[in-house]
Amino acid sequence: MQVSIFINKLYRITPYNEFNGHTLVSIDNEPYQKLEKEILILGEGYHTINYKFLDEKGNLRSEKTETAFLDLSSPEINAQLEGIYFEKNSFYYYKPGVKLFLQTKDYESGLDEIFINLNNKGYLPMDKLNQPMDSPGLKEIRILATDKVTNISQEVYLRYTIDSEPPIIDVELNSIPELHTKTGKLCERDTSIRLSAFDMGSGVSKIEYRKKGDSKWRV
Repeated sequence: MQVSIFINKLYRITPYNEFNGHTLVSIDNEPYQKLEKEILILGEGYHTINYKFLDEKGNLRSEKTETAFLDLSSPEINAQLEGIYFEKNSFYYYKPGVKLFLQTKDYESGLDEIFINLNNKGYLPMDKLNQPMDSPGLKEIRILATDKVTNISQEVYLRYTIDSEPPIIDVELNSIPELHTKTGKLCERDTSIRLSAFDMGSGVSKIEYRKKGDSKWRV
């Protein structure tokens, strides 16, 4: 069925009568009634609206038919972050370069616009968002979508951190080097080396090392 207009639950039938007379309305082949106040359409789906326009003397001057679709369904949003990440205690740490991918669907009147609220700065249309989503630090993203008759989707919420700071490495020797040469520190034969690392963000995953001249890294 071809649709003349898509409407929402707030749509009111208030046609303009250029003949300055009464307007008669029939919805879905029900008996015509005189339009004396606003009429709401309540049932979701297709509706046929017939109009008869009368002049001041009650003469029929024009007729019109509209096919309206009452759209009560909201858009659907599927949001995913893609990038290198680490999960700790149900919280996600991402490496810079993470990207937000959105899939939105609306089966009736069609998708109109997507809005994003980044770090509680307020909702903005997605094409007007000028704040990067992969800058360092905590990110809170809220996403909404509207269809062409202003139905609003459920809010999608994402929370993650961009970890751009490398770990800090500490090297300790169990003895004091006797000499410092151009190639490094000259230590005793049985000197041991203690390696430790600290990371304020996602945490240390592992420590790798290799001796001078080695091609492979060891854990």
